[in-house]
Amino acid sequence: MPQTLTKRLARVRSTRDLRAEILDLAAAAVERHRPARLEVISPVISADTIQAEWERVLPAFDAEVRRLLSLHIDEDRPAPFGATIPLAKTNYTYELLRLLVGASLRGDGPQVLAGLMEKIGASQTPIRSALANLRAAELVPDTRRLEVVPEQLSNETLSRIGALPQTLRFRFERGAQIKSPDALLHRARSLLQRGGPGAWHAFALSGVPVAQMDVPKLDLIGTPRLDLLAHLDREGDSFDPMLLRWLDDGLEPEGNVLAPAPVVVTVVRARQVLTRDIGDPQVRCAQPMDVLMSLLDLGLRDQAIQYVRAMRE
Repeated sequence: MPQTLTKRLARVRSTRDLRAEILDLAAAAVERHRPARLEVISPVISADTIQAEWERVLPAFDAEVRRLLSLHIDEDRPAPFGATIPLAKTNYTYELLRLLVGASLRGDGPQVLAGLMEKIGASQTPIRSALANLRAAELVPDTRRLEVVPEQLSNETLSRIGALPQTLRFRFERGAQIKSPDALLHRARSLLQRGGPGAWHAFALSGVPVAQMDVPKLDLIGTPRLDLLAHLDREGDSFDPMLLRWLDDGLEPEGNVLAPAPVVVTVVRARQVLTRDIGDPQVRCAQPMDVLMSLLDLGLRDQAIQYVRAMRE
């Protein structure tokens, strides 16, 4: 009997949210040919409402799919402590820098402060403070000409000026079957294709695989880890790690920043969502500026510089 795919849904507030989770669960069950169980924990709406919505949605699936799905409601059990990962406040220095890097890679020339503020969705005060940080590090030589030279970037410089993004790291829990980065990449590609689960609409593929698609001759061999970009609402204060269970049931948060992690999620909080569909079949991927940042995070600075130069050709 295949292992059951379990999705835990805590504090569900509406039938609309519940319906979306049921649809995503059904899609995963069919794709992975496994039974799937939805566990609703400490819901805000009543158990009767949840059961009624479940029974209303299920007939939309054929009998074979319905046999794979099951529902469990636990009103008395509190939502799991520590089930979500706290999100740091928006790092405006990083958000500003990534947009300036993007402009440089596209050959757009110097940027206008007002346009950057609009794309980030921030007022003048935090953006000017972020600009001062970049100016102090001599990454922006002239505040009247807002542009950067990506080849000057290094992880050490970004760390020194506080321009590193928040990253969420995931490992395989004890007893889980360890998957290779290539196996995780194969699964991620299916989740990030058009028609993939709604729960994964915030994600995009990044890192080495995208760099290799952009620049096939890049000096890179293999996939050291799976890099994802997550575009999250700036008003949100937490991230649900259960989303990574769509990728693999055995993944859990890795709290040690020095420990190796097979999956790393970089958080972006800007108002403007910047992704692209590339490959065959097409997969939602990060923009070159975010790919560059991930290469730097991996310690691949020489390859990052090669990538910058190739993208400008």
